[in-house]
Amino acid sequence: MTKTGKIILGVAGGLFFVLLIFISFGVWMVRSAFQSEEVDQVKATAAFDEVRRQFNGIQPAFEIRDNRPAVLRQPPSSPTAPAPETVRILVWDPTEGRISRISLPFSLLRLSNDPIEMDGMEFQVQDVERYGRTLLLDGDTPEGDHMMVWTE
Repeated sequence: MTKTGKIILGVAGGLFFVLLIFISFGVWMVRSAFQSEEVDQVKATAAFDEVRRQFNGIQPAFEIRDNRPAVLRQPPSSPTAPAPETVRILVWDPTEGRISRISLPFSLLRLSNDPIEMDGMEFQVQDVERYGRTLLLDGDTPEGDHMMVWTE
């Protein structure tokens, strides 16, 4: 094999190794961000109650009204401290008996300049960030699932 062939083979092998690491990291990130398990109504209710206790009866910032999100609390005019680090979503699907948990770093939202869109409502990431660490949504979706979104 020529010297050029060895270099090309070495570069291709290195690129393959880097690609393999990148794919493995991506799979690990997705699997760690999303969790789902089968639970009954009692365990699902307990999971939602546990989150609500963290916020000591604070009203969610949004609710689902007429199958659309509606603002209950306007964000503060200036950011609250401490800034949120994580967005957490908890969804209970009673027809499947499954509860799903999603956890995303808030920094992922900051990276995007795109607004957050939900059924005709549009939010800027900076607006959501001004709420700080709080309960954003606690309600039933039009599909009959119960959803809770909060920041930590």
